[in-house]
Amino acid sequence: MCGRYFLDADFEKILEYYNFIEEYQKTQHTAKEVFPSENTIAIEKNKLTEMQWGMKYNFSKNLIINARIETVMEKKLFKEAINNRRIILPASGYYEWEKSEKLSIKRKIELNNHSIISLAGIYNIIRIGDEWVNAFVILTKPADPSISSIHSRMPVIIPKDMEKKWLYGEVSDMTINELINISNYDFKIL
Repeated sequence: MCGRYFLDADFEKILEYYNFIEEYQKTQHTAKEVFPSENTIAIEKNKLTEMQWGMKYNFSKNLIINARIETVMEKKLFKEAINNRRIILPASGYYEWEKSEKLSIKRKIELNNHSIISLAGIYNIIRIGDEWVNAFVILTKPADPSISSIHSRMPVIIPKDMEKKWLYGEVSDMTINELINISNYDFKIL
């Protein structure tokens, strides 16, 4: 699961990392911890945009913030999005809560030597009040063995060399299996 993530990089560094050369006046970014229901930056194909984290539907009283990559192609709610509306969420890392007998300890998880990582997301266009908004979920997968003692799930992290394939290519079972099977991350846990 991914219930919060953070992005500490400056806006210029984000633009450089994803090879954007246009000026983005409309999209504002300040380094921060991102909470469900907040708007944050996302990369959709060749543009940087702002989207809301979490989908709210009448059948659920809770905000849907994550989707399991293993079953996303089977779920009616996400099937069109996985095929047509994939995004990258720039992040510096994420938070997970390690549970012990009586405590829940907030752990900051990031990759060593990476100020920016790409989290896999998909979005739907949903109605909130009188407005239509782009709302996303973060895709999750079974946790890497190095952090599975903290939580059994983790966000899907897209390697730099797979970013274009994720945004522009066709997503197949093979692509999903590639992302699920990436392991041996060099995590730093604080």
